[in-house]
Amino acid sequence: MIKHSKILLVEDDPIIQLVHSQYLSDLGYEYDLAKTGKEAIAFYNENEYSLMLLDKQLSDMDSTEFCRLVRIKHSMNELPIFILTACGNIAKNECLQAGCNEFFVKPVDKDTLGKAIKQWIRLSEATLSNHSIFTISKRSAKNVNFNAKNRSESDDRRRYYNRCGVTAG
Repeated sequence: MIKHSKILLVEDDPIIQLVHSQYLSDLGYEYDLAKTGKEAIAFYNENEYSLMLLDKQLSDMDSTEFCRLVRIKHSMNELPIFILTACGNIAKNECLQAGCNEFFVKPVDKDTLGKAIKQWIRLSEATLSNHSIFTISKRSAKNVNFNAKNRSESDDRRRYYNRCGVTAG
């Protein structure tokens, strides 16, 4: 395990929540559990994470939507996102295009998941340490002015992100 690594687990199925929570505990990771996309957005806006594990089909939001929201502020190397699904590889391309780093079909083996988590967190930490020439911390980067950073986004898209609870400034 990498020290001080915190993971956001987003899963709406109680049994899979239990399984993946146990995996993360066994692997030595600290984690927060969100049961809906709305909860995930709230956790994301209030905390710093080393990695996110998202269920593909949440009750209130598709994980690709959430992934796109996160990619506004964090690159793939800064904050890895894994999408897990029970629906096979049908949505793999859609998820990768939305910005996820890894795509897994449930049930996923604990060792396979553990190796991928470790690999991506190490890459993320290396990326962030290489950005140390910048004075903006990960926490400050979350609060970058949305409008100034994304002037090319349409007004409708900005309103959508704000409605979803993504910090706008």
